[in-house]
Amino acid sequence: MTYPHKQVIRGDEKGSESLHYHYYPHNQHLFKLPECATQQVCNAVYIRLNLTQPLCACPQGTDPCSVSTLTNDERSIELKMSNTGSKAVTVIKTCEPVWSVRDCRIPRDWSILALQNTRTGKAHYLVICKCPENAQLDGPLNHDQPTYAQVPGIRVYGMMCVRGASYVRGRRQVDVNNWELR
Repeated sequence: MTYPHKQVIRGDEKGSESLHYHYYPHNQHLFKLPECATQQVCNAVYIRLNLTQPLCACPQGTDPCSVSTLTNDERSIELKMSNTGSKAVTVIKTCEPVWSVRDCRIPRDWSILALQNTRTGKAHYLVICKCPENAQLDGPLNHDQPTYAQVPGIRVYGMMCVRGASYVRGRRQVDVNNWELR
């Protein structure tokens, strides 16, 4: 018996490594994943571990969520904790193309939010904005200001995109408008 599959192969103009993406619908029942909301993270790809964690399934009628470690699939956001040319250790994938996600506001903006069930520990991750090259992610930080942060049983935390971060005497300080992360 053969299973239908979908294969998308894209290469970039430089002729470097192509994106090879295989989707086997017969494996979907193993995960029983909920359908992704708009800008929800569908896969987390841990580069060092060569591991992909499926989080939700892209809606029917759209391309399935990429599981590739490559970032040339137009649906990848590299999570970099430093803007000094370091490589990302985690890549998150969305069902929507990343060009549709807004850029983060400067000097600081919530880039990724996690809504976690305190009883089960399961979380849903939402991409709020893309952190530009001249900024970096900081966190995870508790987010206690949105109205849904006060819902019993839900913990809200996330990664903040900040510009101008520096280390001063072993303590992290953000040099914009005297705002400090502790």
